[in-house]
Amino acid sequence: MQITKKSSSIGQKQLIIYFILFGVFCMALYILSRTQGEGSSWSSLFLLYMSFANTFIPLPTNPLIIMLGRTHDPVLVGVLGAVGTAVANLTEYHVISYISATKFADRVKKRKLYLKFQEWYLHHPFLLLMLTNFLPLPVDPVRWLSISSGYSRFSFAAATLAGRAPRYYLLALLGERYHVPNWILLLLIIIPAGYSIAKFLIKKARE
Repeated sequence: MQITKKSSSIGQKQLIIYFILFGVFCMALYILSRTQGEGSSWSSLFLLYMSFANTFIPLPTNPLIIMLGRTHDPVLVGVLGAVGTAVANLTEYHVISYISATKFADRVKKRKLYLKFQEWYLHHPFLLLMLTNFLPLPVDPVRWLSISSGYSRFSFAAATLAGRAPRYYLLALLGERYHVPNWILLLLIIIPAGYSIAKFLIKKARE
């Protein structure tokens, strides 16, 4: 399957419209959570949280999903989590697509490494994007390549849903079956955060 480069990237007007719609979506979820009963408001708040968890706002997600699996239906947790991640990734889609129209991005896209990776990726874009969303692998480079290559928003979101829903379901099922202790969930939050902070400090020290 080949991706045809779009005639135009996301423009400033489209970017603004998206963020207005995103704001309305988030406000609707918050209002819904306030009107729901105490036992069901978690679903709206969970979806709201997951809709913000992306590269720009690196909120921890896996520990939360495992924890919710201990008390809620893993299928529902998996579906809601995947929908939230699709929304979060669409935010990335619009921002990166807008940035990819700049001259700096054009220079990057002309480099041999980028072109070689793009040629390999474009053979099966949906499958690779779905697999990287499912497997515990760094998905950012593949996701960004999808966006900068002009991959359609619909297919991009569909691949996210297809990969994340079963992944989150399995994590929630893990929480349901084995009742993972809170201290392990805390470690799953602290270790990635510590790694990111250490990486940032080392970079600053070298500079």
